[in-house]
Amino acid sequence: VTPSEKGIAKAVCTFRPTTGTTGTKVTLTFTASGGGRTSTTAATITVHPEGARHLHRTIHRIKDLGKRVGVALNPATPETLIEEVLADVDLILVMTVNPGFGGQSFIPACVDKIDSVARLIAQKGFPQTVLEIDGGVSAANLADLATKGAQWAVAGNSVFSRPDLGQGYRDLQDL
Repeated sequence: VTPSEKGIAKAVCTFRPTTGTTGTKVTLTFTASGGGRTSTTAATITVHPEGARHLHRTIHRIKDLGKRVGVALNPATPETLIEEVLADVDLILVMTVNPGFGGQSFIPACVDKIDSVARLIAQKGFPQTVLEIDGGVSAANLADLATKGAQWAVAGNSVFSRPDLGQGYRDLQDL
């Protein structure tokens, strides 16, 4: 756990399902650099298949908790990996950088993956499945990525590295 250049703490997240009188909730506990902790509940949990021994089982455990579930594809993970679980997920996250830290450059080869995943979702007949992208997203490439099928985008550095955060957000919003 290390702070970023701008002093925004990176967080390690663990989740713990609990059952109470109001049903099951998933509590996410974030431990930031400096030892601070905060907890929240999650509406959606996205898993990386490389971290799940049994992807199908993991997806259904999350759904059994009443949460939306997504599967993240790293740049080198083939999109065919999601074919067998596509009917069970609410979103597919195409990582357009290798996960681990912010500020990385968009990997151009991921454009074809975004297009391929969008076509796979359409061909299999799951229009409700959201296609999200994360990594190297900026005002310079977001419009093109949307034409390839990206519906949601995570934009970190392109917003938070700006002196005026509001302008960084507006630049993306105006596309």
